[in-house]
This record gives sequence, structure tokens and C-alpha cells, in this order.
Amino acid sequence: MAFKYCYLLPIVQGLLYPVTFIATYALSVANGHVPAILPYVSDTGAWSLERSIFSFMLGFGAVLMLLTFYIRYRQVKDILDRKNGEKLQARLSSIHRVSFYCTFLSVVGVFTLGCFQVQPFFVTHIIGAFTAFGFGWFVLVIQTYISFKIYPSLGSKRLNTLRAVVLGIITTALILTLVFGVMAFAYFRGDDITKWTEDSGGYYYHLISTGSEWFLIFGVVFYLSLYAIEFKPIVIFKPKIKLTDEE
Repeated sequence: MAFKYCYLLPIVQGLLYPVTFIATYALSVANGHVPAILPYVSDTGAWSLERSIFSFMLGFGAVLMLLTFYIRYRQVKDILDRKNGEKLQARLSSIHRVSFYCTFLSVVGVFTLGCFQVQPFFVTHIIGAFTAFGFGWFVLVIQTYISFKIYPSLGSKRLNTLRAVVLGIITTALILTLVFGVMAFAYFRGDDITKWTEDSGGYYYHLISTGSEWFLIFGVVFYLSLYAIEFKPIVIFKPKIKLTDEE
């Protein structure tokens, strides 16, 4: 049996996260759990009922992310294997394999974000965030580089350029989120970080950090959804299982 709809995987993932975060934001604001003006995305999933939705959907999305990168890994590996013997092929194969290992670490970070909310597991949540976004950014950098190197075997100049532009936005948003987030926390004098107001201190630094985080997350989602274009020619066949008799 052949499966010809691999391109739907990035599309589903591209819809899943925005719908999830918009839903948790709306519920959080309606329930008075977070302020309406630019909370951190994680803050929208810190309290019940939003917490349950946030955890489940992040876990589900992490599985989809792993499947997406696995298909991407096999697709690029097949192209590089055809160039066997070339010096560039050996180097690309090595960094491509490293990027796939980093994908596992990034996915573990996403699971951690979903399972350990910012309240009351702040330290664990932050470790998960650094793992998810740190290794995730590294994977996107490598994959963008590989995309340019394997063209025209896969993709197009326009798609690669768009991918590089999106990566630039993601990188800028990541830096702004971290820098202004640290500055905001240095001035924070409130009691609850999920209810950050002007009286809490560092408010405008906080807004720059949170606004950048929303750009960061939606940028990553859009980047992953671009794989739908390159996944259209892929056909997956069900695996063969061989049973061995053991004495």
C-alpha cells in the first residue's frame, strides 16, 4: 500500500499550532488568567482549562514535527546518496545526520514545554524552551544551508530564498525574545509572571520579548509548512516485517 499524501503532514502541523495558541490565548484572556496584551505563548497554557489543551496539542505537534523531519531526512539522504563519492556529499551527509539528532533534542524540548508549564515548573519549563528553540534553530540553519547546496536536485531558488528570509526573521525574533526577556525579568517586581502589568516593572521590555516570541513561533511554523511543497513527489510504502524463529 502506498501513501501519496506526505505533503499534508507539514500543512496539518502548520495549522495545528496557530489554532492551538489562538484557542489557549482566547480562553486564558476570557478566564482572566493572562492580560489581553501580548502574554508569552506559554503563559496562555499555564492554567486550567487551557493547560490541558496546551499540553496535549504540543505533544501531538511534537510527534508531527518528528515525522516531518524524518521524512525530510530520508528525502535529502536519498538525494545525497545518489551523489556518492563527491567531496561535498560526504560533508553534507555528516551535518545532515547531526541535524536529525538535534531534531530529537528539540522535540524533547517541545514535550517538556507542554508537560511542565511555566507555573509552577518555571525552571523546567525554561530548560525545555532553551532545548526546543536552541536545537530547533540549529536544525533550521543546517537545513537551509543544505537546501541551497542540493539545488537543483530539490526545491527552487525562490523557495530557498524564502526559506532563508524566514530563517532571518526567526533568528532576529529569537535574539529579541532572549535579550529583552532577560531585561524584563531583571526589573520584574510582581507576584505572578503570567499576569505581567505596567506596575510589575520592565513592562515595555516584556512586550518586546513577548511580541518577538509570537513572531518566532509563527515563523518556525511557517518554515516547517514550506516542506509541503517538496513533499509532494514523495510516496511512502508500508514497511515489510520479517519474522524470525528463535529457539
